[in-house]
Amino acid sequence: MSLDHIILGLLREPLSGYELKTHFDKMISHFWAAEQSQIYRSLKKLEQEGMLNCAEASSSKGPTRKIYSLTAKGRAFLHQWLRDEPLIDKVRVNFVAQLCFMGDLEDPQQTLSFLEQLQLKQRQSLGMLKSIDYVFGQSNPNYPDSLPWRDYHFALTLDMGISALESRIEWCERTITRLKRRVAEENP
Repeated sequence: MSLDHIILGLLREPLSGYELKTHFDKMISHFWAAEQSQIYRSLKKLEQEGMLNCAEASSSKGPTRKIYSLTAKGRAFLHQWLRDEPLIDKVRVNFVAQLCFMGDLEDPQQTLSFLEQLQLKQRQSLGMLKSIDYVFGQSNPNYPDSLPWRDYHFALTLDMGISALESRIEWCERTITRLKRRVAEENP
């Protein structure tokens, strides 16, 4: 899987590069992140490969914008990827790597501070996803089960993101409790 697939999937409707970045940051950050420069590189490549069309549109806020839309070739490429079997990537979680080696500091208070910061960041992310979920739920009393198929599948990924964050927050709570207990036992 690549950033190209994600961009093609987000281009359900024509969007500018800036609008795509907003979608990454606000709508799918719970499972995929991309920098603005990466997005623009992929857009250029996808356009050169005939997967996207690009049109210029005037903007009331500044210079002319480039608006990207899927071509038939791009939609076919996206649909082929969607028909593939589930892709399970090897996961890289930076904070887990940091925690794994934090014992080298031999400073339980640093570890405690780290875990508390992590828990706070996870709570903030959870709040963001839950607010998105709430807004969607308010606009549709039978949310998510009566949504059009495209939106329903987005709601499924949103639910997965919420569940994953709730699980990480619970893990933080258990780990903080364990660490405090150990520190108390070693320093009566």
